[in-house]
Amino acid sequence: MWAEEGYVKEIKGDLLSSDVKIRCHQVNCRGVMGAGLALQVKQKYPEAFEQYKALCDQFGSSLLGHTQFVTCHDGTIIANMFGQDGYGSGPQTNMSALDECLSQVATFAYRVNASVGFPKLLGCGLAGGNWDEVCVLIGNYFDFKGSGCTIMEYAPPEDSGEDPEPVAPQKKHPSVTIYTDGSALGNPGKGGWAAILMAGETKKELSGAEPDTTNNRMEMMGVIQALSALKRSCKVRLYTDSAYVVNSITKGWMAGWKENGWKKKGELKNVDLWKQIDKLLQIHDVEFVWVKGHAENQYNNRCDELAKEAASQL
Repeated sequence: MWAEEGYVKEIKGDLLSSDVKIRCHQVNCRGVMGAGLALQVKQKYPEAFEQYKALCDQFGSSLLGHTQFVTCHDGTIIANMFGQDGYGSGPQTNMSALDECLSQVATFAYRVNASVGFPKLLGCGLAGGNWDEVCVLIGNYFDFKGSGCTIMEYAPPEDSGEDPEPVAPQKKHPSVTIYTDGSALGNPGKGGWAAILMAGETKKELSGAEPDTTNNRMEMMGVIQALSALKRSCKVRLYTDSAYVVNSITKGWMAGWKENGWKKKGELKNVDLWKQIDKLLQIHDVEFVWVKGHAENQYNNRCDELAKEAASQL
């Protein structure tokens, strides 16, 4: 992977406890450090989060491709690399932006003569980047004499008792297509949810009902039950006619609620279900697609039938 001279080293350990001076990680332009290494940075180096959040609040999406260097309380320099601008459905890492960030890190490290560390799978966890492509970018800037860097595969200290940091689903997982729907008679009233799961030649229909619920809760329950039915981590394309569900996830609203302790201005409804969806999205790589309801999509219409049938049987 790397040049024979070996100026890029791969080792196991904890990047935030290593002896490298500049510790790099990918961030988005939304001002949220809610998972993985970003969350660890927030907890250990709150000053890095505070300066990052302030920059996002002021400049937002225009930060894509920018690297923010924050000198922390113990002398560590945290490099917040703006390589993505969003959450959820599909790959979020912008390879061009990540390339720009790596260039800035390399230039800064050379000027201050400081060692550099990156997490293995940089930009390839929940952000869905391709590690082979990221390796090429890193090599372009660091795999030559006089530069170099350390790639750190997370492993806790032997006596810590911690489990290794979980890695989000990567490529080569089964591909599944899912349609979901939900409805409540009376809203609130008797409600039903339904889902159709398709993988290759296999198709499975699911449905259920609750006596006193709402349309939104049934739409969410269709998503939850469908993803819960998968026996292993999958790459999923999920179709739903619920703008409430799709927008909350693809526009980063749910991630923001989570970051804020599952709160927002005004009442945040259906918190219990949002938490379940959030957990399932840590297991499966899900792309959410909105479809127009009650139109000509046979699977959406079939889900609608199944959901109403389930509700009517209560």
